Amino acid sequence: MQKLLTATKRLKGMDAPWVFRSLGSVGRIVTGNTPPMRDKENYGGRYCWATAEDFTSKYVSNTNIKLSEVGKNVSRWLPEGSLLITCIASIGKNAIAKVPLATNQQINSV
Repeated sequence: MQKLLTATKRLKGMDAPWVFRSLGSVGRIVTGNTPPMRDKENYGGRYCWATAEDFTSKYVSNTNIKLSEVGKNVSRWLPEGSLLITCIASIGKNAIAKVPLATNQQINSV
């Protein structure tokens, strides 16, 4: 795996030179946020809001905590297919959003 990732070994038919790009050039990078917990009207709805605890498989299609319409409007909404990566506490967990959702600030998304 390391040899493939460093281009010291190439797979058959994959002989074009590597092109290095910044992550921001392939997608928008979004850090999640937490709608204020003290405002109970932000929670208890039908909109998925992911935390690291929801990373139980390759995809996140449902979450333990849901946002209301009010909470959705103060969150950073992500489209289905976004790549989710934890960057605080349980660093390095990753998943793909199977549904549109928002995340907490532990998660950066592309």
